[in-house]
Amino acid sequence: MLKLKLCDFIFDIRIKYKYTLDFLSDYIVKTDDEAAFTVEVTEEELKSAYEKDPSFPLPYHETLCLYRNICSVIPSCDAFMMHASVVVHEGVAYVFTAKSGTGKTTHSMLWLKNFPGSFIINGDKPIFRLIDGEFYVYGTPWCGKEGYNKNTRAKVGSLCFIQRGKENLIRPMSSKEVLLKIFDQLFLPQDKEMTESTFSLLDKFLRAVPAYVLSCTISDEAAVLAEKTMNARG
Repeated sequence: MLKLKLCDFIFDIRIKYKYTLDFLSDYIVKTDDEAAFTVEVTEEELKSAYEKDPSFPLPYHETLCLYRNICSVIPSCDAFMMHASVVVHEGVAYVFTAKSGTGKTTHSMLWLKNFPGSFIINGDKPIFRLIDGEFYVYGTPWCGKEGYNKNTRAKVGSLCFIQRGKENLIRPMSSKEVLLKIFDQLFLPQDKEMTESTFSLLDKFLRAVPAYVLSCTISDEAAVLAEKTMNARG
């Protein structure tokens, strides 16, 4: 049994493959602290995942099954996963989400170019957690093909939906607009109680975090505009 520290929770995990151990290495800890959760991947889960997509080997599927099982239990402790690329700038996390292939990681990299000291805490599957009335975002090893992740946390400043455009425009979003877009980016557990917990967290998240929509080109100007607006200096 190994101990995994993720979003400041300790998980007891059982894994089968060295590939998974290497994948999780930055998050494996040695501690006597009691685990909040015990998570493992069953043979049936592995077999089912492999049969759905045999182009990837079993060790790769173990990492994804483990991730899904973790995300299925953390809503009980006020945490959830959302597909996003998250940039930390001056200690504040800016959450960029969009359909796959839209360019959220590309836009995030423009922030790194234009704002020295910024970093991507996670490029694909960060975890968000409510702590003492405030939302924090955490890095995870599930971070997309580019591999951008950092094992740390930051307070969430704002949420931004990215879409491609011929010019750079950004505006605030209403709660109704956000709800029409955000569900495609959430991990929703199969368990009804955990799904309801996720919905409750989402409601609190949207009340606490301002949301924007950015129509943009791949340009430095897009990053500068977004940063200026989301920092309330527009």
